[in-house]
Amino acid sequence: MKQTIAQVQGRLDECQANAGNAGISQIAALVLSQEPQSPAARTFEGHGLKGADKQSRLLLRLQHLYRLFGHSYLLLTVENRDPSRTWVLDKPEVKLLGGRDGQTLKVVAFDSDLKAVPPGEVAKIVIVFDTPAPAADQKLAVALVERGGARHINLNFDP
Repeated sequence: MKQTIAQVQGRLDECQANAGNAGISQIAALVLSQEPQSPAARTFEGHGLKGADKQSRLLLRLQHLYRLFGHSYLLLTVENRDPSRTWVLDKPEVKLLGGRDGQTLKVVAFDSDLKAVPPGEVAKIVIVFDTPAPAADQKLAVALVERGGARHINLNFDP
């Protein structure tokens, strides 16, 4: 049993060590899939964001918005200011506001450096969604839904 556990641990360690290289390989595959002359092939943008809101003893701060190959990567932090409850992200939702009505944007992926945010801790969260076509007077609305609870966070901001 100890030998099996050691083998599984070795494989897990190897997987974690190669995770960064796998991400780099995936970006390289995205580069290869683009037409070299298309505008999307040269799209990388990074924008610092300003915005914060306190809701349900949680402090949400917008950090950066990156755009790469048709996807947007929203980086934000959530600070749990409730001294007695841990906060756990269930799922994010992203909507585009403006124009005639709001449009729900597809969330491709999301991740956090802390899966559960204990009291007094700050988690970094990245949300990846399809980049909408640019138009005037648009805002993004982000909702972070708490798993098994009612402490949901909603914030609207200019992209």
